[in-house]
Amino acid sequence: MKNDDAKYVERILAGDADAFTILVKKYEKQIHTFVWRRVKDYHVAEEITQDTFLRAYEKLGTLRDPNRFSGWLYRIATRRFLTWFDEKTIPMQSLDAMNEGEIEALLYAQYMMEQTEKLATDKQREVVGYLLEKLPARERTAVVLHYLSEMTCEEIGDFLGVSPNTVKSQLHRARKRLKKEAPIVHEILGGSRHSEDLMEDIMNWIQMNEPGTRHVVNTLSVTSDKTLYAVIGDESIYKLPAGEETWRLVNSDFLRQDTHGSIPITEHDGTLYMIPSHELFASTDEGATWHSIGPCPKGYTRELIVTEETFYLCLDNGIFRSDNAGNSWTAMTDGLHDRLTEHAGIRSLRMHQSTLFAGTNRGIYRLNAGTWEHLPLPVDDIVSVDPVVVSEDHIYVAVSVNILEGDGTPQENFMPLWRGEKLSWWVFRSADGGDSWTDITPVEARDLMRVLPQVTLLTSEKVLLLIGRDNGMVVRSTDGGDTWTYIESSGITPMQFSVGSTLALDPNTFYTRGCTGIHRSTDGGQTWHRFNTRFESYVDDLVSFTARSASNKSSALYARVGPNLVKSMDKGRSWDAVSVGLETDGPSYKENPPLIVQVVEADGVLYAKGIRRSSTAIFRLSNDGNVLSLPTEVPPSFSSAQLMGHVLGGRNFNFKDERQMGQGLIVTISSTIDPLSDELIQENPDFGAERFLKQLIQVQADAAFAYELIWEGMWGNFAVSGKTFYMEYNYKLFRWNPGETEWFYTGVEETIELSRDNVWRGFKLAALGETVYVGKRDGHLLQSLDGGTNWNDVTPHLPLTIEYFIQVVFVDSAVHVVTDNGVFNSKDGVTWRVLTDESGESVIIKSLATTGEAVYGANDAGIYRLQSDTETWEQVAPEISGIVTSLVVDERTFYVGTERQGVLCFKRSV
Repeated sequence: MKNDDAKYVERILAGDADAFTILVKKYEKQIHTFVWRRVKDYHVAEEITQDTFLRAYEKLGTLRDPNRFSGWLYRIATRRFLTWFDEKTIPMQSLDAMNEGEIEALLYAQYMMEQTEKLATDKQREVVGYLLEKLPARERTAVVLHYLSEMTCEEIGDFLGVSPNTVKSQLHRARKRLKKEAPIVHEILGGSRHSEDLMEDIMNWIQMNEPGTRHVVNTLSVTSDKTLYAVIGDESIYKLPAGEETWRLVNSDFLRQDTHGSIPITEHDGTLYMIPSHELFASTDEGATWHSIGPCPKGYTRELIVTEETFYLCLDNGIFRSDNAGNSWTAMTDGLHDRLTEHAGIRSLRMHQSTLFAGTNRGIYRLNAGTWEHLPLPVDDIVSVDPVVVSEDHIYVAVSVNILEGDGTPQENFMPLWRGEKLSWWVFRSADGGDSWTDITPVEARDLMRVLPQVTLLTSEKVLLLIGRDNGMVVRSTDGGDTWTYIESSGITPMQFSVGSTLALDPNTFYTRGCTGIHRSTDGGQTWHRFNTRFESYVDDLVSFTARSASNKSSALYARVGPNLVKSMDKGRSWDAVSVGLETDGPSYKENPPLIVQVVEADGVLYAKGIRRSSTAIFRLSNDGNVLSLPTEVPPSFSSAQLMGHVLGGRNFNFKDERQMGQGLIVTISSTIDPLSDELIQENPDFGAERFLKQLIQVQADAAFAYELIWEGMWGNFAVSGKTFYMEYNYKLFRWNPGETEWFYTGVEETIELSRDNVWRGFKLAALGETVYVGKRDGHLLQSLDGGTNWNDVTPHLPLTIEYFIQVVFVDSAVHVVTDNGVFNSKDGVTWRVLTDESGESVIIKSLATTGEAVYGANDAGIYRLQSDTETWEQVAPEISGIVTSLVVDERTFYVGTERQGVLCFKRSV
């Protein structure tokens, strides 16, 4: 069924309208029945069903997994009848603690509970209602969907967004709870199949503080009652009520549309206002629902300011006002330089003592009697002003030379700055409304930050902070900029786009937001910590590691979150980024840190692979566990810059990086060299696998896909055995030993056609001594017994047919291979054993972990331990409310990284 749905979805997206008719016929009756039972009106259900399919057709391009079409369709139908319910003003109990899918499913489950009235006598109804109410919400949902709605575990999984095994586990535990009332349950619910108890106790996983966010934080705003609002990934709106420590999801449906700008949220007199896409919306229920006020001028939204009488809208190409609460807008461009509106040069808008100030790419402007006047700053160059921040008595601006607007070319204007012949940036303060300005630039920061650094300011009362947007540096003043203190290690993650904007709540409490989530300081900017509690968070490569020089020898948790390696010393309650030590190219240049793409522990050392400037690099964690740095003997870097030039030189294109939280980028490849050809491939075999290079020639016209193939080629996995490194680069496997000047090609490379479905899987590597295993994308498993010089294809010996590998791990001398069809192990690569549960069923594991001689596996249904005497899986921890990416076993505690729930923790009782 799933494959058929995916096939029809692909045909629809290709323009085949008949394929959609097939899906309508397949699901129309089911959806109509589903809705009709809830709204109890045949004609209303018919209208909602038609609306559901119309919405599905319009939004089909947003469906990320076509195999989950049916569950996605049910969710659309649920939202449609919830909208109908809203119009009926049915009161609902607070469900803040549950996610969107659970709420939708529970509403349907409640309906199905109501339908039991038609299935039993009054006495039986009372018993069944009592029994179902005894169940936890998730188990109750699974029971009523499975038995009363007759949905399969697979269909329920699609509907809830969990695996079928998770549903089976929920049903199993529910049956266990209701075992004493089996006769009634069997009679009303249609009977139940017997199965053995999996666990003695039912306990819950605890969600730890999130180390980051799944998507970029695009908005951070504060209201008059000090409630904070955040927009995550152009999709979800969260709020943080004053005095609370946990973000609450407010709305996850409204913003799923194209956005143009930073989506500022502004509050006035209890009403929230927001402009997500050239249209002004308002909310009077704290962001739960939004209604349209009317269209806005088009452009990239910078700011929205609402006063008692006027709305002010700042776009990158103009400033506008509305005197009728946003129903119509009037341009306010008199006095602004033409290039600002023609070339999107407006950066920010602030109000100070009822006067508007605009920061632009050509200086700062002040509104005077309806006309903008350019305010002179004590610099000779044309400058950009961003941001403008205000306190009660002062205006502060960060100013940098605009090399695009000088007398020479950008390169000519830049070189004197690079050579240190001219200053490139300043911080100015005005105490008289912009008539005069004082240079308060912190000299130490100028020496530490690179030329033309990306900086931002924030202030509250006398506290003024200067923060590097990319490097996380903080320089602090408590006297309005007269004196400064440099914060050597601020705690803000050093990463490009890490700080997008800032917010000051009071002189002690400050926030930043960006691609690494939200950072908060509660001591006036002196120290910062990640503050992302209950945001969606994707965590991978979760490991427990004890640094060699750790004073208390206690282990720390490390994880890869987005582009960063993060660390927790308090078992996941708080997280900080691990800094990366890099050599600089000059005294006034500080390089942006690399993207951390993989973490590997080997022989008591933690290694990380990074990508910077289109090149790979291997880093090693310092003995104190706080810094990643290049090893003394550095494995050579692989660079894809030349290959990119051959394939994409001189081109400019949009690219959505799914590896980096779906961030949209504009990629520009400036070099223009000879296009890739068969001759160049023959001359440059180190460019990558032959099949990959020939495919690049074929897809050069599709710049985004060609770039994705090259980009993914740099993400290849690596493994370490002793002092020997193995790494996949551009779909070929290489080996390096200390003392060698280049990587050795092992002869292993990918030979299948690469696609967006398989390109990210990568080689799965395991190395122990001279024995090396490689699981390839094509389903072949290779073995080398001499360190990668000669290879055996052991695929014919494998006990299962597999589509792809998930993990290859050595446990003592035995290799364990985790696949989409189960786990098997071997000591010689010839004789293999499938690891099953006690009933002989294969268990699909997503991540393996070891502690001592014990082997554990995790999937969405729970944690399993491999029994050493029988080599069978026994479940030892309950289902996991998230999609598992990695597993850590630390004494009596399990930690799992998940795709959306961050890090979850489970403490064993035995």
